[in-house]
Amino acid sequence: MVSNGIGVDDSLVRRAVLFEIKQDHLMESKKHISQSNLIQLVDETDDVEKLVFLLKKNNPDIVFLSTDNLNGEGNVTINKIRRYNNQVCIVAMGTKDETQAVLQYFRAGADEYLMKPIQRDELLALLGRISSKPRYSTQKSVSFGKTVAVWGCRGGCGTTTIAANAAYLQQQSSPTILVDFHIEQGDLSLFFNMRNMNYSIKDLFDANSNFDEILVDNVTTRYNSGLSLLLQPIKGNLRNFNSNSVESLLTILKQKYRYVFLDIGHQDKTLLTVMPHIDEIILVINQNLPSILMGAKKISLLKNYCFNLNDVKVILNQYKRKHHITPSKIQKVLGTNHKINCVRDDYYYVDMAMNHGMPLHEIKRRSKTNKDIIDFLKRFYSDKSDQDKEVKLLPFNEQNIFSQYRSEEVKGENHDESI
Repeated sequence: MVSNGIGVDDSLVRRAVLFEIKQDHLMESKKHISQSNLIQLVDETDDVEKLVFLLKKNNPDIVFLSTDNLNGEGNVTINKIRRYNNQVCIVAMGTKDETQAVLQYFRAGADEYLMKPIQRDELLALLGRISSKPRYSTQKSVSFGKTVAVWGCRGGCGTTTIAANAAYLQQQSSPTILVDFHIEQGDLSLFFNMRNMNYSIKDLFDANSNFDEILVDNVTTRYNSGLSLLLQPIKGNLRNFNSNSVESLLTILKQKYRYVFLDIGHQDKTLLTVMPHIDEIILVINQNLPSILMGAKKISLLKNYCFNLNDVKVILNQYKRKHHITPSKIQKVLGTNHKINCVRDDYYYVDMAMNHGMPLHEIKRRSKTNKDIIDFLKRFYSDKSDQDKEVKLLPFNEQNIFSQYRSEEVKGENHDESI
């Protein structure tokens, strides 16, 4: 590598990510950190949540974390980074030399504390202290299970229907639990006719964020097929729903279940809360322009937060074969080469299943909707599932897509397209 015009051995260069809230402070910190050609600043952010995703994206050796303007929550942020990556070197920075605060940073997991502005000799001394250590690498959790969040593009697109039936079917081959994280309108209990629960996930979150396996088991409900459920009551929303409590719960569940399905509704806030702790996302969209455009915004949000788009699966729910908006057009609007997995519309049986509080498979296993969900699970969530090719971003021209759709609608052409 060559930095500042000076040849440097790559093995000596430390890759770093910088967190700084204020823009003027950010520029100043970048300037001071760049004093050493042994540090390569690979990314920067002013957002705490995005910081976690930058760690996942860049796998840096060092995190320079400014504790200024964090309203005394610097230790919380450090602890969050340390739980995600237990090997990265965390260098806290600040303009105040307050002993108690610095001790809290160290207790939370910081390795170093530097006063700002950072001097070049301090950087060299820092590098000297960590030079004997091997290059850091993120250690993935030993948990066996895979966490899959089912996320709708908007309300009413069938997110809970997909989550409930996919989890039920997956349980037939692997230990599976379905969690109702639809914070404001959680109604999974209606899909399994379990409205009269003794305990619910609300009791779990209201009680404590430090969960243990016994406590989680006590509030877990089991459907007669063997599917485990963590449900919300019809009345009352989750309190204390935050990244720490979600992490505590999912850590326990992933050690017990092969698959953990989360029904998270369509709210972006819920997705951002669970995102650091999930492995994959199933994005549910419908065959109409508002839904598809919202889907494009969801994809853009994931990209902005550095979520790996290869871990996103797209389901086109309530698919109609002769609709003007074909899967190929939807792919163009989404702006990626994601495969559009079509789940055909079978409203009569889907509605009957919901009204009876039973999975669709128990009402009509040969229904089109049920068959398509089974095919989707076989494709992605079986031991012999296909591996997706790398997802690439495609050029997005909203105006052309709309114009093409409207012109073809006027022509009245037949757009029959096989799945």
